[in-house]
Amino acid sequence: MCGYQGWFAAEGYGSSRGWFHYAAQQGRFEPGYCTFDLWPDMADTDEDEKYPTPFVHANGSTAFLFSPYNRKTVV
Repeated sequence: MCGYQGWFAAEGYGSSRGWFHYAAQQGRFEPGYCTFDLWPDMADTDEDEKYPTPFVHANGSTAFLFSPYNRKTVV
């Protein structure tokens, strides 16, 4: 089962809300300060739908998230 939640916002895209709903306190978005349980799989997402975060994967690469303010992602 999969679901899409559109109330999230990514830093630097469209909403001027920062990491809204991703971040726990006053826009603080770092380990220990997240409001979601699972990181979305961004493997099949195009580059123009990915927003870099302050998180990194075990291999040192940047961890990306999506923004529902990107119409392409929603469609």
